[in-house]
Amino acid sequence: MKNFFERQDEARRNTTRLIVLFIAAVIGLVIAGYGVAVAILMFMSEGGVSPIQPGLFVLIVLGTVVIVGGGSVFKIIQLKQGGHVVAESLGGQALDRNPSDYDEQVLRNVVEEMAIASGVPTPEIYVLDEDGINAFAAGYTVDDAVIGVTRGCMKQLNRAELQGVIAHEYSHILNGDMRLNIRLMGVLNGILLVAILGRTLLRATFYSSMGRRRSEDNKGQLVMIAAGVGLLVIGSVGLLCGRLIKSAVSRQREFLADAAAVQFTRNPKGIGGALKKIGGYESGSTIEHPKAEESSHLFFSDGVSSALFGSGAFATHPPLEERIQRIDSNFEGEQRPAASGTSGTGAAQAAGASGFAGDSSASSPSRSTPKADDVVSHTGDLTADDIDFGAKLRNAVPESLLDAAHEPLGATAIVYGLLLSPTPGSDNRSAQMDVLREQATSEERDEVIRLLDDLHALPHRLRLPLLNIAAPALRHRSADQRTALHDTAQALVRADDQLTVFEYALETVVRHRLDRIANPSSDRPRFKRFSQIQDDAVALLSMIAQAGAQTQREAAQAFEAGIGAFDDISDPSAHQRTSAHPSQLDDALDRLAQTRPALKQQVLEACARCILDDDTVTDAEADLLMAVAEALDCPVPPFVLHADALSSS
Repeated sequence: MKNFFERQDEARRNTTRLIVLFIAAVIGLVIAGYGVAVAILMFMSEGGVSPIQPGLFVLIVLGTVVIVGGGSVFKIIQLKQGGHVVAESLGGQALDRNPSDYDEQVLRNVVEEMAIASGVPTPEIYVLDEDGINAFAAGYTVDDAVIGVTRGCMKQLNRAELQGVIAHEYSHILNGDMRLNIRLMGVLNGILLVAILGRTLLRATFYSSMGRRRSEDNKGQLVMIAAGVGLLVIGSVGLLCGRLIKSAVSRQREFLADAAAVQFTRNPKGIGGALKKIGGYESGSTIEHPKAEESSHLFFSDGVSSALFGSGAFATHPPLEERIQRIDSNFEGEQRPAASGTSGTGAAQAAGASGFAGDSSASSPSRSTPKADDVVSHTGDLTADDIDFGAKLRNAVPESLLDAAHEPLGATAIVYGLLLSPTPGSDNRSAQMDVLREQATSEERDEVIRLLDDLHALPHRLRLPLLNIAAPALRHRSADQRTALHDTAQALVRADDQLTVFEYALETVVRHRLDRIANPSSDRPRFKRFSQIQDDAVALLSMIAQAGAQTQREAAQAFEAGIGAFDDISDPSAHQRTSAHPSQLDDALDRLAQTRPALKQQVLEACARCILDDDTVTDAEADLLMAVAEALDCPVPPFVLHADALSSS
């Protein structure tokens, strides 16, 4: 089975495939457009026109490029803002931060548990007021991802089935399918635009003719009608091409996401039951919104009912029966009726040389020790144990902090509070409070003070997961507020001229998440070979080796273990550690984040080897690895690093 990094590479190859298919579709539109244009000319001249028209062909090519290219570019620019654009275009409403509806609260719990389990920020949740049982994930990265769920999905499915559907969507989030799907929306918009123009032209001709006498400009109206019909015909070709492209790109990914949902939950009856209920439910998985077609490939199940597109090569999803049979080999075609009620019937059922201060391998107890291969194999992947662990972590967070994490003000205060010194009256705390008085608002200071006792009582290993819960609220801060958040967090870290590993890890996580919120669609790998990022890898491993070692000998041994993970290195001992400073690590991580997936895998494995060389994982080392994983956009489930987090905290 392919790992996270191989699936990321596959998603990128599919992007190239998408471009090739798009070019083929445009060629098809040009041919169809030329044929329609020649037919109209022959109609107007009563057959006295040659079918060979080079000038007309050039004009059709230019017109197609302008319409299709312009429509695609417009949509791509619009979608650059992230997944929320897709959800809102489908009529989705952001879930209340503190929902009173029980089914909505269960939905939030399921999504947050899975986010903590996978080590990614919680996607923002949108609810579609649709009766059909359906869901989708949209966005470019885990930092701008959204999950949309229909009200029918919440009301008709029990918790296990809802969890199966959400697990399916998390597979799309983790495997890079979201980026491919949102790009597909942008590219295909230009093709669909041709049909839209045809409908618009026919409608305008019809309404304008109502105010005229029949004798007025009758031939002109016929030409306009013919042009409108022609555009509709060409647009229909485009619609067919678009459906074929969606099918070619997305159908196999749906099977993989179904299999992942079973693996994640270890409960085939969850997603299997959801699919069976769709088959036996009157509304099925239909999405009634007029823009459902352009987003049809995003949905958990077919969202657009069509006799033409419902099956075969034009279907965006595999047949429902085949999906169920792959999950349940004993399935013989029986469908499960959905819940008959409309309220409460769904989910309710059921210091040292490292340059870091105060963090060393002796600063906290060791825990269950994974292997470097475990870290790599679990990256971007989940098991039922991971999800159970995520639920336990979430349940261990005090209600006051959970409520605060769902509000922009509270989420900001959590970041600041986690960075404050735990010692009241200390010089460090005083210096940090001076920073808050100078840079934070009075409301933010008051909220920090209100939450401070709970934050400092929070077990260490729950602190970074709490940031995952707070992620959607931070996205709602304005650009100026996000800049102020980053600057204030940075000032709090540097207030005492000492930098702990946790402070660096938290600041790194916040910095990278805020950057991705501002630029969600930027993702262009620049580096493909180790030689291009050698100095960055050496700086990173030097810092990690020093942070987890008590002696220079231990640091040298850990560094050598890490550097050996790179395929291009035949003699790891030939590479020497550098005297790196934490500020150098920022630049190194920024460059390493721009490597191709296969090289990221080697970087992450090198970090894991470096940390695990002494067969122990301290809190400091776990924090640092999670920060590196965040910077590389390679989500590592916290369970793999500290499965005993609750018992030993």
